[in-house]
Amino acid sequence: MTFDLFKLHAIEDHPKTWIWVSMRSGYLNSALLRHLPDNAQKQLSMEISSSLRCGSSTVEKHLIRLKNAHSHITLPLIIVDRLCTLLKISRKRAINEMSTLYCNADRTRKQVRALKRCTIEFSKIVGAFMADGYMQRTGNSYKIKITDGEKTSIYAFAGWIGKAFDIQCRVYYEKSHNMWYCWFNNKIIGRYFEHILGISPGHKTFIACRPRNISSISNKQAFTLGVLTFDGGVKTCGIVGFSSVSKALISDVTEVLRRSGARFTCSYNAKRRFYALASTTGREEDQLRKWLQFLEPGTRKYDALQFIISGGKRSIRELAELFPRHHHAAVSLSDIYTIFGKKKRMNVKALEENLRREGIKVSQTTLYKYLHLLFRAKLLNRTLAGKVAIYSRETSKLFIKCQSDAKLGEDNGHTIY
Repeated sequence: MTFDLFKLHAIEDHPKTWIWVSMRSGYLNSALLRHLPDNAQKQLSMEISSSLRCGSSTVEKHLIRLKNAHSHITLPLIIVDRLCTLLKISRKRAINEMSTLYCNADRTRKQVRALKRCTIEFSKIVGAFMADGYMQRTGNSYKIKITDGEKTSIYAFAGWIGKAFDIQCRVYYEKSHNMWYCWFNNKIIGRYFEHILGISPGHKTFIACRPRNISSISNKQAFTLGVLTFDGGVKTCGIVGFSSVSKALISDVTEVLRRSGARFTCSYNAKRRFYALASTTGREEDQLRKWLQFLEPGTRKYDALQFIISGGKRSIRELAELFPRHHHAAVSLSDIYTIFGKKKRMNVKALEENLRREGIKVSQTTLYKYLHLLFRAKLLNRTLAGKVAIYSRETSKLFIKCQSDAKLGEDNGHTIY
């Protein structure tokens, strides 16, 4: 589906704030030359200017430039729109000739790639925006912002913006809120969201959904990836989940998950008024790989789920970065690993008692999850004494060196659980 880029213009736009387009000139040039013998240039200029807030002489200057153009030309988008109507030529063909867009009213006049169709990157952007984004409009100015506790997710979003529109975003960390931010002021991208996708500025928590323009299977999958990369989570037990107060967004995500064969449960919390999705397993490789395709490679959540699936040697610092301590958690992976440095061999009951002596109450079920991760990372050995699993500290030189790093991986991020 081709986007109708002429929708980027708004009737209330003043000529000084018009969006301009850079495009190949051949199609418009030949149509204009065919039209001119029967219609004087001045008359055509007056017809175009009559519906716009500008003088006919200004329009005539643009027509002269178009008539003399050889390969490329820059014109106000609304002028191209009016020419298509008056010359009775294909608007879709004119859109396909466009390459970049810019606005003279923008401080930087940064050119933005003219996105003519819904791409994978654009679908990811919209999914992430529906999960954690916010758009503010003041007059003709649009400020778009997305926030997350995960640095890797924010940089992934900035990368998607770069690939889709060929612009750079500002990324920064705010220590007081322990949050990462990506934001940019851009009228053109704001108009894509509002005029083409139908996303209104302001809060969208309860009305978030997948826009109808995102219709192909691949783009629906990319949209779901954007949603889960920002609003999804990977628990220490391997369960992947997502929650939202928007019933429509939950429905959009479940549609794609069902098509992929990923099994899940869906529930509604009436007291807190939100819907929750969760994978049915945290151990079945085939199922977890189906979920893995909906997380952006290179992000912490992707790497955490990949580790759950495949395991492999990690230092305690690397493992703690993959599974950081949640703000509600009483203990971290680093805490448990440190205890095994003092007590060489323990079963889960002995570990629970050690923690209780230090005033930390953690269930054996939770401890089993942590011990499993440490075992999968080859940081602990596991042997059986009858039916009881005994854990001991890995003593290879590679990991002895990492003991001093035990605390460094804590509290540097979070999941939503």
